[in-house]
Amino acid sequence: MDKRANILIFTAPPEHQNQVTIGRIFLEFQSLQEIYITYSNVPAIGDSSFWPGRQVQLLDLSFNNITILRDHDFKGLTNLVALNLNDNSLEAAPSAPFRFLTNLTRLSLARNRLTKLVPRLFYRLDKLEFLDLSGNPLMDIEPEDFKDLKPLRQLYLVGCQLSKFHSLIYQSLPNLEELDLKDNRFDALSAYEFRYLKKLKNLYLDGNQLTFLDSNTFNGLQLRRLSLSHNQIMTLKACAFCNTTVRELDISHNKFLSFPDNVLESLATSLVSLNAQNNHDMHDPSVSVANLVRPLKSIRALTLSSMNIDDSLPANTFLNQRDTLLTIDLSGNKFVNISEKLFEGLKHLESLDLSANLMFGLSEPVIETLNSLTGLSTIYLDGNPWSCFRCHVMPLLDWLHDSTAYTNACERDDRKSCAKCVHPVDLNGRSIHTMEEWDLEWCADPTIQLRMSTSEPNVGLVLALLIIISLVIVIIAVIILYQKQGAVYYTHEDERYDDKTVFNVSEAVQRFANATRTPPLSPGSPSGSIRSSASSRSSASGGTRTRADSPHSSQQTQPSLPATPSPTHTSSTSSTTTPTHSSAAAGAQSSAAGQSSPALSSQASSSAAQSLSTRPKIVI
Repeated sequence: MDKRANILIFTAPPEHQNQVTIGRIFLEFQSLQEIYITYSNVPAIGDSSFWPGRQVQLLDLSFNNITILRDHDFKGLTNLVALNLNDNSLEAAPSAPFRFLTNLTRLSLARNRLTKLVPRLFYRLDKLEFLDLSGNPLMDIEPEDFKDLKPLRQLYLVGCQLSKFHSLIYQSLPNLEELDLKDNRFDALSAYEFRYLKKLKNLYLDGNQLTFLDSNTFNGLQLRRLSLSHNQIMTLKACAFCNTTVRELDISHNKFLSFPDNVLESLATSLVSLNAQNNHDMHDPSVSVANLVRPLKSIRALTLSSMNIDDSLPANTFLNQRDTLLTIDLSGNKFVNISEKLFEGLKHLESLDLSANLMFGLSEPVIETLNSLTGLSTIYLDGNPWSCFRCHVMPLLDWLHDSTAYTNACERDDRKSCAKCVHPVDLNGRSIHTMEEWDLEWCADPTIQLRMSTSEPNVGLVLALLIIISLVIVIIAVIILYQKQGAVYYTHEDERYDDKTVFNVSEAVQRFANATRTPPLSPGSPSGSIRSSASSRSSASGGTRTRADSPHSSQQTQPSLPATPSPTHTSSTSSTTTPTHSSAAAGAQSSAAGQSSPALSSQASSSAAQSLSTRPKIVI
């Protein structure tokens, strides 16, 4: 090995690690500046192993089996800037094991077995700016543990099983700019929790157990990035971000039920990036998203994927972002017929992701709006149930052939982002942009079929409900109309039969009485003339009865009587003519007998009247 070497790398594949013991082997390598000994199962560093080591600036001993640190392990490394002890088996260390590393700025002790930090562990690290203790089961940290770390700017405590953090710890870190507390057990943050961290720029609280954010939690902070993803947060208090500025906010993968109106009003001018994806427990996601986005006036990037947003998203949701918005991610939602007005005026929009929704086609107004976005360079449309029937896909097909924005997205990731047909079955899986008009199928039902089967599962239920309601209304209307007509018909029938029957009975009685009445013979009057007169009346009466059999005869023979409705049923005709025939027969018998006696005439008339009076007036 060249003694003038500046860099030494001694490593092995993870599955075939070396077996190395470190001793004083670096005495003759006065020019070494970087030393990498990894995956070598080093059990310990050893007393003054790197002496004199005045030129060494970086020492990487990660992925070994070091279990303990001793007082003189780093003696001689006065110019060391970065020390990496990640992924060892460190369980304990004495106080001040790094006291010789007066120029150290970066120290990594991640993924060891430290359960407690001994007092003054970081003594004499006056220039330390970066400290990583992630992956150690510390569970608790005392304020005294960090009293020697006032210059510290970056502190990583990821996955340390911490459930609380004493406020005095923050007082020991006045220069801290980045604090990473991901994957711990914090379930609450108090108001003004971070008030002593005046220089804090990046705060990561992902993967904890937070359920709400209290008012003034971040009061006084001016953050570049605030990440709260993968918690259990359900509500944001109205003043959670009061007196706070945040440029990038991540609240994804939580359990928000709703977003109050103007909840981000205090971040209106500072926020440039918002990630709220995978919050799919909201009661009214479209309204909540609108409440979240509308106040933001400087936003450039919006990630709103997998939030169950649908076509009810208000068209003015992005109204205040027309001059700033560059990217929108609406993938994994429930859009079917997206509004063309949603993207109107977004003149600086560069990237739009509409993948994995429920769209089976894009209307011509939507295509026109997309064409008007002159800055659009990428649009993702894959993962939708596109219908390749002519009536659904023609506007989209024509646009895809000429769209550079679609081509840019489709050609990425080995064409996995290309829009493909789902319906009909014969075209399933074919990329739409590769098809021509003659490849498409005609629509069997261009209005309802696809929407009910693939895109709007609730439409079928609503349509069925409307049909049932319509049928009920029609049936009720028919019943009412039928009852009304029936009532009028029978009323008229009763009147007609009553009038007709009364008229025929009265007429029959009158004619029979006239026919059987024999006036007294005056002296010298020939009996033949009387009989002739009676016979003439009888003949006239008989003629009338004969014509009564016809539906039109009574009006012709009795012009002086009021007209009655013409019978429309055979039964009513027979019932009205029966009394007339009976009176005619009686008149004939009386005439044949001579009818010269007034007594006989009166008796016959009385008998006929009695017979008629016992018959019913109406027979139906």
